[in-house]
Amino acid sequence: MKIILTESQLKRIISEQTVIINEDMLRLRTLTMKSVWDITEKYKGTTVDVILDIHPSTIYWAYCKVQWANFTPDILEILSQKFSRNFKPIEKPGTDLEQFQEYLDRKGNLNDKTIPELKKLVKVLGYNKKSPNLELLNIIKDKEKEYNNIMRRSNPTKGFMQSKNHRKS
Repeated sequence: MKIILTESQLKRIISEQTVIINEDMLRLRTLTMKSVWDITEKYKGTTVDVILDIHPSTIYWAYCKVQWANFTPDILEILSQKFSRNFKPIEKPGTDLEQFQEYLDRKGNLNDKTIPELKKLVKVLGYNKKSPNLELLNIIKDKEKEYNNIMRRSNPTKGFMQSKNHRKS
C-alpha cells in the first residue's frame, strides 16, 4: 500500500514527530566493564573497569548524577560493595543527587579520619601550594594528644617503671 502525501503534509508530520522525539526521547546508555569512558574529560578513552580500580567514586558520581548513564548489574554490584553505606538503586533515566551528597559529607568529615590520613591531607595541600586551615591543624593536634594519652597509660615510661622498682626496696 502506498501513501501519497503533499510536501506541506510531509513537513507537518516531520515537524510534529521531531518535537515529540526531542521532548520524550532520552538515550539511555548502559556501560559495561569494557565500555570506553567519555562522560568526563579526566578519564576519556579509559575503560570502565580501569576507572573502577583507580577511582571508583567517579563511576559512583556518574551513576548518581548523569541521567542517561546506566551500568550493568556486575558494575552495580561492585558499587554497592564499595559504597555500601550510601548506595541505593536508581531508576534510570534519573538521578539521585542526595545520595552522592551523603557520600561526600561522610567522606569529608575530618573527625572520622585517622592521624595518618589527616597528615597526608596536609602534605597534599602543601604539594598544591595551599596552606591547611586552622581547623585541620587543631584536629590533628587533638588526635595526637588523645593518642599520646592513651599510649602513656597503656605503655609506662622507663622512668616510671624505675621509680616503681626503687620503691619496693
